[in-house]
Amino acid sequence: LFTVAIWEELFFRSYIQNWTNSLMLGLVKNKIISALVSIVFSSYLFTIFHFKSLQSYLDLSQSAYEIRFFNLFLGGLLMGYTYHTTKNIWKSSFVHAGYNALTDLRSFIQNINFQILGESFIRKLAVKCGSNQCSFEDVLNTLKDAMKGAPTKQ
Repeated sequence: LFTVAIWEELFFRSYIQNWTNSLMLGLVKNKIISALVSIVFSSYLFTIFHFKSLQSYLDLSQSAYEIRFFNLFLGGLLMGYTYHTTKNIWKSSFVHAGYNALTDLRSFIQNINFQILGESFIRKLAVKCGSNQCSFEDVLNTLKDAMKGAPTKQ
C-alpha cells in the first residue's frame, strides 16, 4: 500500500507537478497560477491513470464512474496540495497511503454489507419458498424484506 503510494507520488508530484510548475512559471511568471495549474494538471493525470485501470475491470453505472472520477480527482488535489505546501514527497506519500487505506476500507465495508444482504436474502427465500417454485413477486418481496434488515450505508 505504501510502496505504491511512494512510486506514484514520485511520478505525479515530484516529476509531473514540478515539471508543470516550472513550465508555467516560465510562461506566466505568477507563482500562484503556476502552482494551481500544476496541482490541477498532475491531479487530472493521476485521475485518468487510475480511472482507465478501473474501467478495465469494474462494471459500474455511468453515475458510479462519475463519482469515482470526482473522488480520484479530489484525492489527487489533496495530494498535490500537500506536496506543494510541504515540498516533502514523504508527506504526500502518507496522504496517498491514507487515501488508499480509506478507499480499501470503504470497499471492504460495502462488500460485507452486500454479503450480509445476500445471505439474509437466500435464507429468507429458502424459508418462504422451501422446495416449491417461487414467483418473481415472491423473490422481489423477499429481497425487499432482506434489504430492510441489512446494514445501511453511512
